[in-house]
Amino acid sequence: MRPLISIQGTLDVLTPQATFGDVYDRMVTDAGRARLHRYVLVPGGTHTDGLVPVDKDALRPMLPSFVSAFGELEDWTRHKS
Repeated sequence: MRPLISIQGTLDVLTPQATFGDVYDRMVTDAGRARLHRYVLVPGGTHTDGLVPVDKDALRPMLPSFVSAFGELEDWTRHKS
């Protein structure tokens, strides 16, 4: 069994939260594996950071969240925290 961190932007129109991230998180929980999954929602995150310059007040880059999640996953798997 391997841990997984899923990251979902709340403004992602290509893979909307309600039909992708939320559904996957529910499936993992229903399968009894919630302890192996962390679901991170990025407020204002879209599918790509290329849209951020269009509206910097409403949109948030996803890259910093990916970098943080990778560090969290590394810590989680090495130190079981």
